[in-house]
Amino acid sequence: MLAAASGAENQDSAPDMALARGTVVTRRKRFAADRLAGTERERPRPGRKATKREHWARTIVEVTLHTTPENATRWSQRSLAEHLGVSQPLVERV
Repeated sequence: MLAAASGAENQDSAPDMALARGTVVTRRKRFAADRLAGTERERPRPGRKATKREHWARTIVEVTLHTTPENATRWSQRSLAEHLGVSQPLVERV
């Protein structure tokens, strides 16, 4: 916002801040509409919430940290997913 206040163009200030020009444009628009409150944090993204991940995350972490598989020294994503009865991509995302 300081670069914009000093008169810098979006394409000039974006590389200085290591941001894409589109990101600078979006943040300037938010600042113009909502002032400082519009730039404080990211807004919610569209789409469905990750409810399964929220439900399983604690269990996956607990099992990973406090147990070991019978025939190995540590869990693989596949073996942990099979042990818990969840998908391998779910374990990977956690």
